Amino acid sequence: MKIKAFFQDYPSFIWEKPFSVEIADACETPTVVPPVIPDQTYFIDDPTLSVTSPPWNYQPTYCPYTLVATITPVDNLNDVTSTFTFTSAIDLYQFVTSNVDLEGNYVVTTEAYTPSGVPTGVTSNFNIEYKNRCELATFTFLPGFISENPI
Repeated sequence: MKIKAFFQDYPSFIWEKPFSVEIADACETPTVVPPVIPDQTYFIDDPTLSVTSPPWNYQPTYCPYTLVATITPVDNLNDVTSTFTFTSAIDLYQFVTSNVDLEGNYVVTTEAYTPSGVPTGVTSNFNIEYKNRCELATFTFLPGFISENPI
């Protein structure tokens, strides 16, 4: 790139000097504020639990950022990725399973990425507990219901 500079003190001189211009993409160094999502409980074999996130705040707002969510176990080694979906276009998390072996605690982590796919380093986390409703059941027997002499 070349530029012609005219100096007020020397109007008869025209200088040509090479120089470089660095153009920074503001989308690659955003300010990102994630939402706070409350912890959740999902009862195994219930219909799908849908959790909608409040919106993320980005500056500049015109950049097409991407959100990627993952789920990881806290107190077990279960892989529950097949029980979890995230639709970033509408900030929707969904959980569903009928497998009682997946009972336990998990962390859902969502990270924002720049338009070029670089992680911003900003994440939002919430906990979800998969509970087995059968373990919560209680039985009450009326007196005399249980006989000491089985038939």
